[in-house]
Amino acid sequence: MGNCVGKLDAGARPTASTEVVGKDAQKPVAQPAGSAGATAAAPREGMLAGTEGRLIDIDSGKKYAKVVQKEAGSNLVVAEFTASWCGPCHKVAPAYRALARTHPATLFLAVDAEKCVDQVLKFKIEAFPTFILLREGKELMRVHGPNMTKLEKSVVTEQTSGDARV
Repeated sequence: MGNCVGKLDAGARPTASTEVVGKDAQKPVAQPAGSAGATAAAPREGMLAGTEGRLIDIDSGKKYAKVVQKEAGSNLVVAEFTASWCGPCHKVAPAYRALARTHPATLFLAVDAEKCVDQVLKFKIEAFPTFILLREGKELMRVHGPNMTKLEKSVVTEQTSGDARV
């Protein structure tokens, strides 16, 4: 499984010029949003069904700011930058949901890069998926690509270090 590398065009929107990189490099499976065969991710909002985890879809810069300011507080936030045309993003979605379920004290966000261009530019996102761990709005670290093992270890480490500060 590789990364989708998206470039921003003059209109500051991710384009379909994707490249799958990594040891399993292959032809891109990603497609631009709205094209035939593109699949939309299932809506993810608030509390996950039957769990204590929090996973919120972010589809605007305004919603991103509101959620981070109002709901995050001093808790750890994991922001996944994703795109509808990104194959690896779709493949990690179930694992990301599971991670949210197992870490209910952390706020998980799925940031739609096509609709949240300001955040993509602010965080200098160059590949999808990119996961950024934040606390009080400050970036702690990031995980590039669909490396869920590294992401989970990072979440555990940052939760533990955050608990030590309280």
